[in-house]
Amino acid sequence: MRTYPFVSVIIPVFNASQRLEMCLEALTGQTYPGDFYEIIVVDNNSDQDIEGVVRRFDRAIYAFEACSGSYTARNRGVSLSKGDIIAFTDSDCMPAQDWIQKGVSRLLGATDYGLVAGKINFSFKDPNRPTAVELYDSVTYLQQKEHVERDGFGTTANLFTFRKIIDRVGPFDDTLKSGGDRQWGQRASSFGYKPVYADDVNVTHPAVYSIVQLCKRRRRVTGGLYGLRKREHCSFCEHGGILAKRFFGPLSNISLILKDRRVCGVRRRIKLIFIVLLVDSLASLEKIRLALGGKPERH
Repeated sequence: MRTYPFVSVIIPVFNASQRLEMCLEALTGQTYPGDFYEIIVVDNNSDQDIEGVVRRFDRAIYAFEACSGSYTARNRGVSLSKGDIIAFTDSDCMPAQDWIQKGVSRLLGATDYGLVAGKINFSFKDPNRPTAVELYDSVTYLQQKEHVERDGFGTTANLFTFRKIIDRVGPFDDTLKSGGDRQWGQRASSFGYKPVYADDVNVTHPAVYSIVQLCKRRRRVTGGLYGLRKREHCSFCEHGGILAKRFFGPLSNISLILKDRRVCGVRRRIKLIFIVLLVDSLASLEKIRLALGGKPERH
């Protein structure tokens, strides 16, 4: 009888019970043998009945973490897991039916890397006509290939690694509310565990539909990156790179969006340019607020 490495799938969740149910349904129907994986859902002190959702799935395990922060919840999940391979995804993601199988296969085939960062696709409320906000989100957020090849990390929306690597590198920094996957991935790289991008290891993430949700998330992400850069005491050259990115970032995003074949019509183009400038301005204001002693966003 063939044996398979045991996989622990870690999912932090704060509310989002409907999306979590869809995620668990997708994970229940995996092509990977059911006796060789577990799903650990860590409720990060939600207001909704997360436990009730988890209890409907035989293979899922419910855990609770009162301290706020998705990285605190992920660390809690890892501490409860028993897999030799640890897979991370988010409660609002829909893993492909062969997600675990493909992720494990790519990880076991590793010769010079220790992290597999899979592709993150985007879904839209109307697949035939994404809104300007959805289109902006799908072009600028969770760009996994870019994160791996340019920044040396993979986001935890779709990430596989070995338990022994986590044991050596250490847990996520649970003081961070955002950017913890970047910090951990780059720390793993410093130990010699490089990430690899795998476009056949797929999850689907819903694009943000509301401008309010988009701005709220940008504030949270900005806060995480601000904390990381402050803690790491960037060198003069690194600060120069950050300033250049701040200046050219909006221009780059505008260029990427306007090249998308789904962008047509003058009004739609104007809307997208407005969103880019609005979100970038909000990020700058958030950095000022944090520099003046403001607290980062929780979720």
